[in-house]
Amino acid sequence: MLKLFLSNLVIFGLIFISCKKEPVISSLPNTGQNPLPPAPQPSPPVNPVYTTPSAFAGSDIYIVFPVDSCSLVGSAQYPDFIEIILWNKISGPGSFVIENPGSYKSKVRNLEKGAYAFELSITDKTGLTSRDTVSVNVLTEGSGENVKVFKDLQWGCPMGCHMRIENFYSYIPMGTAFKAYVKRDNSTQWVEVVNINASFSKYMWTIYNNGLEILEDQTEFPQDTPDVMITF
Repeated sequence: MLKLFLSNLVIFGLIFISCKKEPVISSLPNTGQNPLPPAPQPSPPVNPVYTTPSAFAGSDIYIVFPVDSCSLVGSAQYPDFIEIILWNKISGPGSFVIENPGSYKSKVRNLEKGAYAFELSITDKTGLTSRDTVSVNVLTEGSGENVKVFKDLQWGCPMGCHMRIENFYSYIPMGTAFKAYVKRDNSTQWVEVVNINASFSKYMWTIYNNGLEILEDQTEFPQDTPDVMITF
């Protein structure tokens, strides 16, 4: 009888233990004491993808003899990747001196009358090379007695405003210094146009693809039809 009682006690005990409920842990509301997940960090800035070097030798230069020197001012799109910089003369009269051929900015002197072409060559750390050329024109001073007037020119304003005279050297001898002037509508005053490499002014000129371009300083988008006078 005792064995049967003990046996039943063990069985009941096992049953009692196996049926005992596990304690339930309830989720407590966040009272501000629990740490919050870290805020997402901003993505690092994306650097431009470097592909190949790009050299820029600058705008064409015009000087009037007896001035015999000017500054070559070049640049590169990704200068930190460039290891070698070199200026060379590739055409023009024999007289010249490049003072700092291994620098983006260099003075060139002892120039003669005529047209020079100087090449900027840059080489990056992987050995890739890019080249660009700038023209340096040493002009003969004109008498100023010759006058050519272009009437009612049109402004073009896709990126800044400019007027253009095509085939410019069909009107004046190539290599001759000239002066340009602009007269706006409803004005009697001729305003001188300066070379873009010489200084900043209301009107500046440059020659591109054998055409004379006169640039306005971009403070307005003009709608008139000015006259342009060239003396040489």
